[in-house]
Amino acid sequence: MHRRRKNGATIIELALVLLVIGLLLAGAVLGQNLVTNSQVRQIIAEHDQLQSAVLGFQDRFRGLPGDYADANANIERVQYAGNGNGRVESSAVALGTSGVSEEDVLVWDHLSKAGFILGTYTFDPLPSVSAVPRNRFGGYIDFAFDATYASAAPSAPMRHTLKTGNQIPVDLLAQMDHKIDDGTALAGALRFSTHARGSVAPLPPGAPGACVDAAGRWDTTAATLSMNCGAASLL
Repeated sequence: MHRRRKNGATIIELALVLLVIGLLLAGAVLGQNLVTNSQVRQIIAEHDQLQSAVLGFQDRFRGLPGDYADANANIERVQYAGNGNGRVESSAVALGTSGVSEEDVLVWDHLSKAGFILGTYTFDPLPSVSAVPRNRFGGYIDFAFDATYASAAPSAPMRHTLKTGNQIPVDLLAQMDHKIDDGTALAGALRFSTHARGSVAPLPPGAPGACVDAAGRWDTTAATLSMNCGAASLL
C-alpha cells in the first residue's frame, strides 16, 4: 500500500510539472505574439503617418516634397528646391544653384521643415540619419518616382512609391500586408520592394532565402525566414 501511494504521488507530481511546462510555453507563445503584433502596428502607424505627411504637403503647397520648385522661398530654413516637374526623382535635372538632383533625399528636408514629420532632416546627397529617416530595424525609408517595387508583370511601371525600408523580417511585412491590403507581395497597393539605399538589398522573388516565394507569396513557411525585407506603397 505504501508503495502504491508513493507511485501515485509521483504520477500526480509529474502531471503537475507537465501542466506547469505547458502553461509556461503557452505564455511564451502568447507573449511573442503580442510583441509581433505590436511591431506590426508600429510599422503600419509609421507608414501611414509618412503617407499622410506627403499628401498633406502636396495639398498645402500644390507640389510634392523634394520636387517642390519654390520650397526655398516658401518654407523657412529650406535651402534647396526641386525642379517642379511633378516627379520626385533620384537623378533629377537641377534648377540653378538652389536645385539638387537627389530629390528623393530632399523629400525629408522639405517635410520636416514644413512641420509635417517629427525631427529635423537636413539635405545631404549621401544617405545619413540626418538626411533620411530610418525604420525601427535600421533600413532607410524612401519616397520616390521609380519602379523599385514588385509586380506580377515582367516589368513594373514608374510611379511614386513610399518604401518601408529594408531589414524588416518577412513575417512582419506579411502581417502588415494582410492587415492593410490584399496579403499578396506582387499585387495590390502594398508590395515587396528591394529598396535598400546603400545597404544589402532584399533578394528578388523566388531566389533561395528570399522574402517572396516563386508563387508571389510572402515566404513565411521557409525553414529560415528572411530578416531583410521591405515593402512599398503605391501612391
